[in-house]
Amino acid sequence: MRRALYFWPVLGILTSVWSSCDRIGGMEKSSTLVSLTMEPERVNTIRVRSGFMVQSYQAFGHLEHGQKTELAFSINGKLKNLFVKNGLQVRKGEVLASLDPTFLDYDLNLAALELQVAALRKKEMLIQYGGDACCENSVDSLTQQVIALKSGYARAVLDFDYRQQLWESRELIAPFEGIVANLAVQPGQNLAAGQVIADLLNQETLLVRFLVLFSKTTLLRKGAPIIISTGIPGLDTLNARVQSINPQVNQHGLVEVTAQLPTSLRIPVPERLSVVVWLQEKIPAKLIVPKQAILTRAGQQMLFTVDVDRSRAKLHAIEVLDENETEVSISGKLSTDDQVIVSGHTFLTHDAPIVWTN
Repeated sequence: MRRALYFWPVLGILTSVWSSCDRIGGMEKSSTLVSLTMEPERVNTIRVRSGFMVQSYQAFGHLEHGQKTELAFSINGKLKNLFVKNGLQVRKGEVLASLDPTFLDYDLNLAALELQVAALRKKEMLIQYGGDACCENSVDSLTQQVIALKSGYARAVLDFDYRQQLWESRELIAPFEGIVANLAVQPGQNLAAGQVIADLLNQETLLVRFLVLFSKTTLLRKGAPIIISTGIPGLDTLNARVQSINPQVNQHGLVEVTAQLPTSLRIPVPERLSVVVWLQEKIPAKLIVPKQAILTRAGQQMLFTVDVDRSRAKLHAIEVLDENETEVSISGKLSTDDQVIVSGHTFLTHDAPIVWTN
């Protein structure tokens, strides 16, 4: 009787435990079934390539005009005419401005008159020395020199030439084709000789000067192409070629390089405009893949490829040797026949099923 009292409660406990185990087993089977029936990951691939990988290096510099001059009159005077303004394109030989010629005209006319008087005295002295007034060679060379000095003819010739040069200096002539800049005078203003009134910039000889590490000068040679970022709307990037490399290294280990922009370029560029210069180096590499193919798992760099049937993902450990903005060169057990996965591989595992969507 006492055994019967213990039997039924124990049986109930065993029955409930069995039911719980049965439910847990069912859940495990269900979860296993779900994991086995998950859809394959959709992936994109790119073929491994070999050859050269372009490596870019950044340097900083500024643009300047290779041909530039300060415009100024060589004589004193009052500015009468101003034919240009800032930003105006002018031709070589074009008159840019002129001075008031009043006093210059007077001095030149006076010098011409004195030259005529001296010429008459010269003829009179030729007759006095036994020569012909109409023929200077009618006396010997020594006598000719004496007559030229005593008559004042030699001095009058020099004075006339000087006054004529001053008269011609009343006009400011463009020495080359270019754009007028920094104009800061007005008609009627008194100017001193040598006073700068404007700058003339030749837009066809734009240069860029920049500094690079001495170790990077191996990338440069005369005529080598470089890329320049200006920040000017519509002219964000320009192509230039190295013109010269200064052999002297400064205290920071930098070397100055000068490059010239194409002569066909005609743009208004501010003086000493700051620019970014990009140098490019071609690095030979046996295996090159896109940067987005690389994953890091447990501190190891890896990537996935697809199998021959393109239905399974294969995990490979690799080592990155070099890189640029978009690609990396690697070492590993790969070939240019392999397709590396570049998307959809974040949660992939080795031998996981995939759907190739290229």
